[in-house]
Amino acid sequence: MDIIENKKKEISELTLMRNQYMQQGKTLEESEVLRKLVKLTEEVYGFESDENIKILNELGGTLKYVNAFEEAESALVKARNLIEKRYGNNNISYATCNLNLAELYRFMKKYDEIESLYFKTMSIYENNNLQNDYLYASVCNNLGLFYQEIQEYEKAISLHEKSLDILGKLENYNLQYATTVSNMVIPYSKLGYKEKSEEYLKKSLYLIEKEVGKEHNLYSASLNNLAIYYYNEGDMEKSLELFEESAKICEKSFGKDSNNYKNLLSNINFVKETIEKRKNLEQNIKHNIKGMDLSKLYFEKVYMPKIKERFPDLYSRIAVGLSGEGSECFGFDDEISTDHDFGPSCCIWLSDEDYNKYERELNEVIDELPKEFMGYKALEKSEWGNNRRGVLKISDWYYKFLGVKNAPENIDDWLKIPETNLSIAVNGEVFLDNLGQFSKIREKLIEYYPEDIRKNKIATRCMKISQSGQYNFFRCMNRNEILAARMAENEFISEVIHMIYLLNKKYLIFYKWAPRGLKNLPILGEIISKMLNEIIEKNLYDTKGKEFYIEEICKEIIKELKNQKLVSEDIKSNFLQDYGLPIQKSIKDENMRNWPPMVEIIE
Repeated sequence: MDIIENKKKEISELTLMRNQYMQQGKTLEESEVLRKLVKLTEEVYGFESDENIKILNELGGTLKYVNAFEEAESALVKARNLIEKRYGNNNISYATCNLNLAELYRFMKKYDEIESLYFKTMSIYENNNLQNDYLYASVCNNLGLFYQEIQEYEKAISLHEKSLDILGKLENYNLQYATTVSNMVIPYSKLGYKEKSEEYLKKSLYLIEKEVGKEHNLYSASLNNLAIYYYNEGDMEKSLELFEESAKICEKSFGKDSNNYKNLLSNINFVKETIEKRKNLEQNIKHNIKGMDLSKLYFEKVYMPKIKERFPDLYSRIAVGLSGEGSECFGFDDEISTDHDFGPSCCIWLSDEDYNKYERELNEVIDELPKEFMGYKALEKSEWGNNRRGVLKISDWYYKFLGVKNAPENIDDWLKIPETNLSIAVNGEVFLDNLGQFSKIREKLIEYYPEDIRKNKIATRCMKISQSGQYNFFRCMNRNEILAARMAENEFISEVIHMIYLLNKKYLIFYKWAPRGLKNLPILGEIISKMLNEIIEKNLYDTKGKEFYIEEICKEIIKELKNQKLVSEDIKSNFLQDYGLPIQKSIKDENMRNWPPMVEIIE
C-alpha cells in the first residue's frame, strides 16, 4: 500500500513540474516528465484506466514538437484503441485523441491521412453539442493550419475566423486566442492583403507577449511569422534578424532536433544566401549580368512593389517571371546578346478573367515604370515582339507554343507539339505564382514526355545515328561524294545531340542553342560535346580519326541505353541500329509499337 501511495505522490509532483514546464514553453523538459508519468500511471492505475488513456494522449500530443514521431504515434494509437474499446468512437475523448493524431500527421506531412481525421473530430464534437466550445475552436484552428500547408489560404482564413469567433466569447483562453490571431498572418499575406496581415501580426505579438512573455515558444512562432512577412516585403536584413531571434527561443523550447528548429535554420540559411546573392549580383551588375538576373531584380525592386500597391486583390492571383523566346530565357545570353533586345523585362501571366478586367490598367502602370534600371534600358513593347513580354493571358501564352491552352492530356496531344516549342514553354524562371494556374501547366510539361513517346524518339535516333554516322558517311567518302558526306556528318551530329537530350529527359532546344545546352546535361553531355567537337575539327579526309570518335560516341550511348534498362544487356553489337527495334518493340501503346522505328511518329 505504501508503494502505491508513494507513486501517487510522485505522480502529483511530476504533474506540477510538467505544468510549470508547459507554462514556460519548455517542451523538451515537459516531454521527459510525461514519459515518467506514463510509466507511473500505468503501474498505479492500470493499462486500461482513464488516467492512463489521458496521459498517453497528452504524451502523444507533446512529443510531435520534439520530432519523436514514432513514439508519439504509438502513444496516441494506444489511447485511441483503449477509448474505442471502453467507450466507443463517438465521444469527446475519442475525438480529442483523433485531433492529436491528425496534428501529428500534419507535422509528419502525411497529408493523405489528415483531412478525414479532422472532419471526423468535428463531427463528433457537433454530435456532442460542442460547436461553441474551446475544443471545437481548436480543431477549426488546426484544420486551418493544414489548409495553409497545402496552400488553400481562403479555406484556412475561414476556419481561423471561426476559431476566433468562438474563443472571443470564452473566458480564460487569451493565449489560444492570440495564437490563432498569429496564424492569420501568413494566409492574408499570401493572398495579398498586406494591411490585414500586418494588423493581425502586431495584434498577435502584443497579446502573446502580454500572456507569456518573450521566452515562450508561441512568441517564437509569432516572430517566425513576422520574419516571413518582412521577407515577402523584401526587407531581408530585418527578416534574418527575426528568424535568428525566433530560433534562439525555439532551441530552448523544442531542441535542435525538432522540426520547428530545423525549419527555422533552413529559413535563416535561405535568407542569408538571398542576401549574399543580391550583394554579389549588385556588385557585378555591370560586368557579367545575365538577362534573367537583371529581370528578376527589376521585378523585385520595381514591378512587384508597384503591383502590390496598385492591385492588392490581383496580386494574390498573379504570376510573374521570364520565359519563352530569347537567349536570356535559356540562360545563354552573353556580351553579344546585349546588342539587341537586351534589358529588364517580365512576363505577367493572368487568367482569362483577370486579363479582361485588368490588362489595360496594368499596362498603364507598366508604362509609368522607370525606363532605365541599373544602367540598362527597359525593353519597350515593340522590342518584346508580339506576345513575348508584358501582360499576357496564361491560355494565350501556352497556346502559342503548344497549340492548346493546357497541358497535353494524351499521347496524341503530345505528338502534335514540336519538341523545341516544349523547350521554350518550360525555360526561364517563374518569380512568383500566387494563383498556381501557370505553374500547374508548366510542371506537367517539365515532367516530360510519356515514356512511350520517349522510347519511340530514342529508337528513331538509334536508326538515324547509325545510318548517317556509322554507315553512310563512310560510303559517301569512298565515292568521293563530299557534299553528301558533309550532310551525313551533320545529320549524325544533330541526331546525337537529340539523343543526349532524350536520355536526360530534356526537350531539344532550337538548333542555334542545342550544342550550348548539351554541355550542361548531366548524362553524357560534356563528354559527347567534346567528342563531337573533335569530329568537326578533324580534316574531312581523316576518316580514321572521325571513325574513332563516331564509334566511341555510339559505345557511350549504348552503355547508357543499358544503364536506363531500355535494352537488354544481352545485345553485344556496337552498331546502334541493332538497338532501335528492341526499344520500339518495348513500347506499350500498340499503334506506336507497330510503327517502323526508322520513322519518328509525328501527328
